[in-house]
Amino acid sequence: MMTLIHIRFRFAALALCFALAGCTGSPSSPGQIGDYKVGKPYQVLGVWYYPRVNYDYSETGIASWYGPGFHGKKTANGETYDQMALTAAHRTLPMPSLVRVTNLQNGRVLVLRVNDRGPFKNGRIIDLSRKAARLLDVEKAGTAKVKVEILEAESRQLAAIAQGRSAAENAPKAVPTVAVDAAPLAPIESPSDSQDTAKSTLSPSAADRVHSVRLAKNSPPRRPRLQRRTGDTETAAAPSESPAPRTSLAGTRSLAMAPAQNGISDWDGENALPRPDGTVTQVPVAETSIFIQAGSFLRRDYATRLSVRLSVLGRSRVTQTMIEDRMFFRVRLGPIASVDEADRLLEKLQSSGFEDARVIVD
Repeated sequence: MMTLIHIRFRFAALALCFALAGCTGSPSSPGQIGDYKVGKPYQVLGVWYYPRVNYDYSETGIASWYGPGFHGKKTANGETYDQMALTAAHRTLPMPSLVRVTNLQNGRVLVLRVNDRGPFKNGRIIDLSRKAARLLDVEKAGTAKVKVEILEAESRQLAAIAQGRSAAENAPKAVPTVAVDAAPLAPIESPSDSQDTAKSTLSPSAADRVHSVRLAKNSPPRRPRLQRRTGDTETAAAPSESPAPRTSLAGTRSLAMAPAQNGISDWDGENALPRPDGTVTQVPVAETSIFIQAGSFLRRDYATRLSVRLSVLGRSRVTQTMIEDRMFFRVRLGPIASVDEADRLLEKLQSSGFEDARVIVD
């Protein structure tokens, strides 16, 4: 459900995205994708966001939707926003990416393509297009508890296609070819004829140059080196005499054999374009609650102190979780009865200096 303040925040955020992340490009036609964008860290309403490539991304939180005020305008990666397309806005994921969105209130699941930045209000984690909101049964309520997961293989494929197209558009023009005149090589002389070397019509250096020209003219063109991707880095592969195996630009393993995903149009082969097909599936979902996470610490005593301070605002507790072999202690307020109440509490915390406070669903 769009509000005037929501629209104003999105306009400010998009203007900032264009200034910081270079979010420009040509609008895309149906079946195409916009420019590949990740972008630099940026700040909106006092909160810093750090875009990055993260193919392990999975998060729960509150979803919202946006539509009429932005229909026909540019998205952050240069597409033309269509409120009836199967797209979404995310604050940090690379664009384009494919994500699976699960409505944790009714179990509906839909695949969407991320092509925009946002949302930046009240800790929302994803902004759905109007059509996506309808299919997930979010349009009327305006918000919903959701889980968002990136689809790695398909997102890598999209990134490879978008980057490859951009590279082709920006590649320098081929160097023009010109005809080369070659002089005949001097006969090879034996050591006994060394006293007649001065009679040679060509100096050794000139003969070498002519020989090089002939080799260049008669030799087959050299095969360009392949680029081998490892994670998010690229290294040049050494030349090989035998034909190199075909590899996908999107990763070291071939994406052509990626398992089919519900909600994605059929795709096979390195140049295929995976896209959402609008299929809605339904899965069983467990009951979830809304919390506000005010902070996360490596030391329990720091978390305990904050929990005591925040207890005047409601039920506060310390939970723990392992992240990359390190124990973190999280301070949470809740459970909270509604999204509106969570919004009010989050705004109070952020205005009190807890800029990193966020709404979570668990």
